[in-house]
Amino acid sequence: MKIVPTICSSPRTNNYIYRLIDTIGNIQLRIVVTGSDTSYLDKYTSNNKIEILNIPCANIGNDKISKLTNQFWNYKHCLSNDVDENDGVLILEDDVIFSNGWNYKFESIISKLKLKFGDRFILSLFTSLPLCTVDTMPDLGFLPLPIHQFYGTQGMYYTNTIQKEIIDVFNTYNIKKIKPYDLIIRDYLIKNDIPTFVVVPCLIQHIGRQSSWNLSSNIITAIIFNK
Repeated sequence: MKIVPTICSSPRTNNYIYRLIDTIGNIQLRIVVTGSDTSYLDKYTSNNKIEILNIPCANIGNDKISKLTNQFWNYKHCLSNDVDENDGVLILEDDVIFSNGWNYKFESIISKLKLKFGDRFILSLFTSLPLCTVDTMPDLGFLPLPIHQFYGTQGMYYTNTIQKEIIDVFNTYNIKKIKPYDLIIRDYLIKNDIPTFVVVPCLIQHIGRQSSWNLSSNIITAIIFNK
């Protein structure tokens, strides 16, 4: 199974991405950064397993580019890599950490889902929803994720088919009048009734102290996560 994890990143006061890279393992990965400042990633430029893509900011004329627009633009570029070249795409926010042995569990679950759903499903590696307890965790290692409650894209796997369909949806949006991209994805999932699942225990934990949309200063965390 060929999947290159893609990290959606930007410079932060606290660059959580260092902890992410420390826990993801010695694998090939890609970091997509919108804007000119990639200096916080200089320590990785000599690492031949890490590809750093610097994406110009969205061109919206003389209007000021909002944080919302930049995040949408960055995520769209993360989605647009390796279409049909790999077995789907795994996109990560840059403020998460991984559990030990995550990649073996991840590939096993993807194989199970493909057997049943083919190329029409998505898998989240994270949720803060109380879907089960330690005593009621599923034997298969994943649960259905209620799409009407879907929010946050801390770690998402999209098959090739879903990847292309979401890119098409993104292309219909006026970049000057954008809304949070996780809500755009949620609308797509609801409209198309896409089977949506989450790994339990979660394979990643969210460590960012502020939500992407500045809605809260609290850390949104997975209830069940085993380091």
